[in-house]
Amino acid sequence: MATEILAQIPRSLISSMFVASVAFFVATWLVPVLTTRQLHLKIIAFLAVWYGLVVLLGKTEFFALNPLFLPNIIFAFVLIGLMIKVLYSLPSLKILSETIPPQWLIGLQIFRVMGIGFLSFYNLGLIPGEFAIPTAWGDVFIGATAPFVAFALAKGYGFAKKLAIGWNYLGIADLAMAIFLGIVTFPRPFQFLPTEPTNLPIGLFPLVVVPCFAVPLSAMIHLFTLRELKKQK
Repeated sequence: MATEILAQIPRSLISSMFVASVAFFVATWLVPVLTTRQLHLKIIAFLAVWYGLVVLLGKTEFFALNPLFLPNIIFAFVLIGLMIKVLYSLPSLKILSETIPPQWLIGLQIFRVMGIGFLSFYNLGLIPGEFAIPTAWGDVFIGATAPFVAFALAKGYGFAKKLAIGWNYLGIADLAMAIFLGIVTFPRPFQFLPTEPTNLPIGLFPLVVVPCFAVPLSAMIHLFTLRELKKQK
């Protein structure tokens, strides 16, 4: 089944998702480099290993397997959630995030527009519209508005801080919605929202890069941004 699904994905779509996701983590590394004038090799190494593991395991169909009572992708979410909690509390990253203007972190979220790719998979009949349509347009909205929110904050408009805080919460809510819809349309072990096709491809490469890398990275950026915004007077 998985092999049949992968055979239907155009090479151009796989390539575009690969380029977009790599560009996202490179940009995430460049922001602290440009603002602190330091290389931060540990950050790029961490992001590269994380991304590489997701791609490698995704290609072996690891995340789509269900050897226990839940599919492996659910356990991956739990581990990534714990990782985000640890990273958020690290003193070194806390100090680093304080040196980066929040508008730069907000600007990074422009990469959320790559969520439009879900519509391509939907049009190919590979994933259900119940998941693809709200997830794609939610991501596109957050990504498309990111530059405007960042600009308002950089200009110091009176409404900018409240706008930025609300926008970040909306971005987190959109990610949470995408994860929820992904789980309830996944075929095993429970599919609360019956769909045809199922959402099995979300556990396969290249789509698995989104929930297991892009989504948590975006969520982490939101959390760091909110912490810095709330410190400002």
